[in-house]
Amino acid sequence: MTAMGKIKESKGLYVALSILLAIIFWLYVRAEKDLPSTNTVRNIEIQLINEDILEARGLMVSQIEPETLNITFNGSSTVVPKLNRNNVTVSVDVSRLTSVGGYDLTYTVNMPTSLYASGTGVSHTSDTTSVSVTVVPLYSKEIEIEGTFAGEVADGYQAGELEITPKTVIVRGEESAVNQVARAVVEIGGETLTETFEGELPILLLDSKGQPIEDSRIRTNVDTALVTLPVEVVKEVPLTVELIPGGGVTDVNTQVKVEISPETILIAGEAVDVDPTTEISLGSIDLSTVFTSQTFEMPIELTSELSNTSGVTKATVTVTIEGLDMRTVTVTEIEPTNVSDGYRATVVTQSIDIQIRGPRESLDQIAPSQIRVVADLTDIVSATGRYTVPAKVYLDAPGNVGVVGTYTVVVQVSR
Repeated sequence: MTAMGKIKESKGLYVALSILLAIIFWLYVRAEKDLPSTNTVRNIEIQLINEDILEARGLMVSQIEPETLNITFNGSSTVVPKLNRNNVTVSVDVSRLTSVGGYDLTYTVNMPTSLYASGTGVSHTSDTTSVSVTVVPLYSKEIEIEGTFAGEVADGYQAGELEITPKTVIVRGEESAVNQVARAVVEIGGETLTETFEGELPILLLDSKGQPIEDSRIRTNVDTALVTLPVEVVKEVPLTVELIPGGGVTDVNTQVKVEISPETILIAGEAVDVDPTTEISLGSIDLSTVFTSQTFEMPIELTSELSNTSGVTKATVTVTIEGLDMRTVTVTEIEPTNVSDGYRATVVTQSIDIQIRGPRESLDQIAPSQIRVVADLTDIVSATGRYTVPAKVYLDAPGNVGVVGTYTVVVQVSR
């Protein structure tokens, strides 16, 4: 064999030997990694599953013995050391229990899904193979949820009515435990509010002395409630009335005295609605219907965006005419108008006293011939008989004199 052949033969031997050594090393490392491991996870809380099925039967578990378990795991060192109370659970299925009494039930140990595939060879042991449960009748009662506010509302604001959703909570458990509960409350903290508060708050159960109840035997259908406390801007605004000139009144500022009671009210609402509101109008008063002095009761009406904090729903408005005189003029000429075709109207009223108002010097110059009275039969259609109808009064005189009041006359309608 040549020197070159010997070199090639020895090189191939080295390569084969290297591969063999690598395989042996890999097998050693793997064997070391997968050495059996032991891990005891202590105080794992036992969880009941399918309690809703039990509650639907009017039953509940009042006691579990033991309440926790110590589980020892044996198996792969890649899995067992990773097991702990955060990823291992113990569950007991109570769906098959149908009556009151004591039961010994098997439990299930649940490992995390992420480790289960590689941990199929993991075994576990405990100092007990079953769990004892006591089943008792389920008692429940519905309690209205109360709201409390421990803070304050800033100056210039007011709190509205507290809204709680849901309005009630259902308390379940053993009768003796449930009967401890006297109230259910949600509490808004001690803040100074300038805007509406809205939040999900825990429901606190209290006994008859107002002390919090912490009893594991008590369950509720909800743990929190949505609480809304409207906070609105408050503002004082004057009440006003619109005066319509008439009946000789030409200047409402100098010839009319108006008294409104109350003069102002408090309104509340969102700032965008309250800030532009400078007054609340009660409506209008036609001064031609007011003789000397008259009092009106007028409703206080607000838009839907505002609320009346004062709570006063009506205002009293007294209107007094000043600086003008009254004169009575008797008119005998009364003409019917708007008589239906084919019908004839005869005025029964022989005369009517008309009140006019204005400065004395202007009133003295008015002659009866300047006043026209017209009986309006617009509403008498295709009918005969005697009717009282409105009378329209026309005054042919300077603008500082006007007719005061409303009038009617009697007419006879025939075909």
